[in-house]
Amino acid sequence: AYLVIHPGRTLGVVGESGSGKSTLAQALLGLLPFSGDLQIAGRAWELPVQRNSAANQALRRSVQVVFQDPFSSLSPRLTVEEIVGEGLRVHARQESEAGRRARVEAALADVGLTHAQFPGLLGRYPHEFSGGQRQRIAIARALILEPRLLVLDEPTR
Repeated sequence: AYLVIHPGRTLGVVGESGSGKSTLAQALLGLLPFSGDLQIAGRAWELPVQRNSAANQALRRSVQVVFQDPFSSLSPRLTVEEIVGEGLRVHARQESEAGRRARVEAALADVGLTHAQFPGLLGRYPHEFSGGQRQRIAIARALILEPRLLVLDEPTR
């Protein structure tokens, strides 16, 4: 059996608690070993990908995740700008600080968070936002790298 997700398409995996939905997501992210193959945009990945390897970095650029609990997945010590821009610091090192900041602001605006609504938005911390707003920050963090595959672990509750 295999799973194919075409570009621009959505696949929902539904099942009871404990049925393996999150395990499947973790396998797609290369966080758990499994037998089989993973191909994203024509590139085959040998999993599990070793941590801190070039293959791991490339996989993280291609596949991003939004976890079900945004509060635990957002560092309370980092500002919104640092959280959303974290992937750019790793994957777009050659981009200027101003360019990264502009991309962070655009990603936040794409999920409905702007300076007009939240003065000082980039310098704020996760605890200053509601649960839904924190989820939007987590989504912006995932989308900023324009991943080929976006994994949403329990996007609705």
